[in-house]
Formats: sequence, structure tokens, C-alpha cells
Amino acid sequence: MRVTYQDPSSQLKPYIRAYYTVYFNMHSAPADIKVFPVGNPQMIFYKEGEVTTYIKNNTFFFKAPTLHGHILQHFKFKILPETQFTGIAFTPLGMYKLLGANAKDVRDYIKPLSEFVDNKEYIQKVMRAKSDEEVAAAHDAFFLEKLDALFPIPPIIEQCIEDICILGGQISIDVLAKKYNCSRRYLEKHFSYGIGNSPGNFSKRIRFLEVIKKLETISQDREQQLSNFDFYNRAHFLKDFRYYLGEDPYLYFKNTHPQFDIIVRGFYLIIEKRKSEETA
Repeated sequence: MRVTYQDPSSQLKPYIRAYYTVYFNMHSAPADIKVFPVGNPQMIFYKEGEVTTYIKNNTFFFKAPTLHGHILQHFKFKILPETQFTGIAFTPLGMYKLLGANAKDVRDYIKPLSEFVDNKEYIQKVMRAKSDEEVAAAHDAFFLEKLDALFPIPPIIEQCIEDICILGGQISIDVLAKKYNCSRRYLEKHFSYGIGNSPGNFSKRIRFLEVIKKLETISQDREQQLSNFDFYNRAHFLKDFRYYLGEDPYLYFKNTHPQFDIIVRGFYLIIEKRKSEETA
């Protein structure tokens, strides 16, 4: 697998983390890819091959472009050889502010992009682009026009997201509500619409990601190092580990399957496990 990136226009960086293209050129059986999301909606354009995505008990297969809401735990997708897709990773509020999509309605779900974007010329430019630069140019041209009519969200919500991210999730929702002189219910309502998640769960996922990033830099006894991190307590962390990554730490850290781009630009943790290794 090869992943390439293009940065959005500087004017779009508050809303879009990156444009990216994923290339698969495998000669073996289809890969089963497990993905750990960390809070970014996506738009995906399928340029070659096939991608089947499994989220909880739902299976999604599309050939036309799709919009992916916030996916709150690990999920899987299956890739056929010679597959290529290109996408956009939004910031936590970017999807809502640019497209007006109610994040709660697409949480843990994938929907046809045509329900949210009706600009066929833009979609055709992305699909026909022959280079990453052409893809980025098409995205920039489309989204820069959106900046004059962004969908509104209370400034307090943006400030809370910034605080949560800066502090690595180590802040309580009651503290945020007191700091910005609002109710917890007010925060939860607007977080749900703009992000698709509660502020508490958003903080927990950010906190978990920070721990995983640190653990990936430790070469030995990673599981034993869990007690060194301030994450409620070990029982809570183990519960979250199983939820987000789908397995216990001792299994995760002793896995020998190939790992690549463990933290990809900070918005995805990806693990590849080929069928041949699963049955070996």
C-alpha cells in the first residue's frame, strides 16, 4: 500500500486536514484492513478496483463517491488488487461547516456523496484527475467557494474542541462548561450536531489516541507500560482498548502482521492483516 498526501489551500486548513490518495497493488488475496479512526469525517472517491467496508453490523459497498461520518471504533475494509481511491480528511467540524451535514445522522455510517454534493462537474474533475495535484486543485476550487457561506456553529464549541485537543483529552466536560459559562446539555447538543459525538466521548478518544501514539514509540513491554499513563485506571483503559482496537493489548502488541504508517498524519491508525497470515 502507498499513501500520498496533498495539503489543502491555506484558507481551507481550519476545515480540511489533508487530501490523500491510497494505492494498492497486491498480487495475493484481498487484504483485510483494520482501521482505527480518531475523529475525522471523510469523503472518498473510488477511482479503480473495489472497496467493501464493514462498520459494526453493516456492510457498505459503493462505486460512486461517498461521505463517511465519524466512525467511533475500529472497522474493516476489504481491498481488491489494483485498487485506488482518493479522499478528504476533514477536521472535526469541517464536514459540517463546509457541507452542512448533520454529523449525528452519519455517525458510524457511509452515505452516497450525492446526498450532500450535487456538483457533478466537481466530482468528474476529481474522478478524471491524473495526478494528486489535479485532485487537490479540484477540491480546492470546490471548497473555496463554500467559505462565503459556512454553516454556523456556536464559537464555544470550536473553543472546546481546541481545548480538548491541546490538552490531549485531559479535561472534564464540567470544567469546559464552567469555563465558557454554558450548560453541559448545551455542549452535548451542539457537539452531537456538528461532530456526531458527545464532548465526553470526543475527549476520551483523543486521550486514547495520545496513549497509543506514546505506546507505539516503546519497543518493549508495551502492555506493562500502560500503568504509566494517566487514563482513569487500567480497567477503564483495557475496556477502551478492546472497544477501539477490537482486541486485548497483549494480543495487539504481540501481533507480527505487517504494520505500515502506524499513525498516518495523526488521523488514522491502520493495521494490515493479510489472509495468508491469518490462516498460517
